[in-house]
Amino acid sequence: MTDARIESSRRPVDAAKLRSLAPGWNSIEVLDSTGSTNADLKDKVAAERATAVQVPDRSAIFASEQSSGRGRLARKWAAPYGASIALSVLFRPRGIDSDQLGLLPLVVGLAVVDMMVSEAGLERDRVGLKWPNDVLVDGRKICGILVEAASIAPPILIPGIGVNVSLLEEELPVAHATSLFLAGAPNLERTELVAGLLRALDAREKQWREGSAELLEEYRRACITIGSEVRVELPGGKTLTGRASDVRSDGELVVTDHLGTAHFVAAGDVFHVRATDGSYAVGDRK
Repeated sequence: MTDARIESSRRPVDAAKLRSLAPGWNSIEVLDSTGSTNADLKDKVAAERATAVQVPDRSAIFASEQSSGRGRLARKWAAPYGASIALSVLFRPRGIDSDQLGLLPLVVGLAVVDMMVSEAGLERDRVGLKWPNDVLVDGRKICGILVEAASIAPPILIPGIGVNVSLLEEELPVAHATSLFLAGAPNLERTELVAGLLRALDAREKQWREGSAELLEEYRRACITIGSEVRVELPGGKTLTGRASDVRSDGELVVTDHLGTAHFVAAGDVFHVRATDGSYAVGDRK
């Protein structure tokens, strides 16, 4: 039974079915294998001037396999053929204030949480976000997200998403990771999962463009970093420790140190650490 589920999940995605299930997208390209879906979209944007063909807003590229996938800080990201979701999308947000552009990584993370619950069938209380957008199931990382800018003015933003679908324990990239299969998700069919993710991205990104106040409130409810004791490794080698107390309207994490001083974190690696009462906060335990 287990082998049959994995075998079925790792079959090629049905491109026609995927497009029919995700009507909110102007272009959905389905590849068998590529180096990096993010790089593919960036290359298309770079070629626009020479070809006079503009990549449409709300374009997507999916691949069953990546050979040169990247995460944050140039970390490598790879998985066996058909065992994951490797998806990149392109947005051309018009009229978005510059201080709101940093919210998009959080918006994408929330969309992945939506898909985990609505399409994969996981219980809502098992899924959470470690700021800014690591998606965790039962405290183990199941998804990584990298948002890159192909252009600043006007903004052209490319979120890349990698979701572990049918990876076995021995196939996981790190010990604190998991997959939908290992988490016991009822649905592992990647065509349906990718379509569900695209629908969630469509809905959440529209909320972002419209300036929905509810969007940030929903993110705060999903973010298990808020209320946790954290260690933040900041750019430049500095470290901040304290309690994460909030996420600001521009997406920055608020960390209050032991002296009661609030620090606003725009970028950094966040680790959930042992609280002063001796208990562990939920999240990555590196």
